[in-house]
Amino acid sequence: MSYANQYIEHLAELDRSGQPFASVTIVEGVGSTPENVDSKMLVNETGLVFDTVGEGLIERKAIGHAQAMLSQGSCQPTELVEWNLQRDVGMTCGGVIRLFFESFNDRRWQIVIFGAGHVAQALTRCLLPIDCQIHCIDQRHEWLDRLPESSNLKRTQCDEPADMIESLRD
Repeated sequence: MSYANQYIEHLAELDRSGQPFASVTIVEGVGSTPENVDSKMLVNETGLVFDTVGEGLIERKAIGHAQAMLSQGSCQPTELVEWNLQRDVGMTCGGVIRLFFESFNDRRWQIVIFGAGHVAQALTRCLLPIDCQIHCIDQRHEWLDRLPESSNLKRTQCDEPADMIESLRD
């Protein structure tokens, strides 16, 4: 299987997971650089998932940058950075590298619906086609059970739904 196919398969698998991740691509290199232009890697919140853009210090800095981008819910889904490998990264080679960071799955709306009655039943069906995560909270499990099945829908039965508000802030 070609490198491009492996990259695309990993990217598609991460996208299907719904978890935030970033793609990092070397778009330009001047002077001595650790990898070639078009080298790519995939990073999620826990670290490197696929391949590299240079191992060692440059990889560690790029992973950290991607993770910061994901954890901050950056208002920009893409970012182009330029690093002098000696000054900005701490490497002995004197090259300059440009990296393109692109985040995925980090902009999904988080929608919470209190109550699973008739209005919530209709609203949930309207929202499911949208790229969002829905959390429906109700005291009545029989109403929660009537909601459609979807990986984008979380159901929570709770005797006091108002008690859930603080936990939703995380």
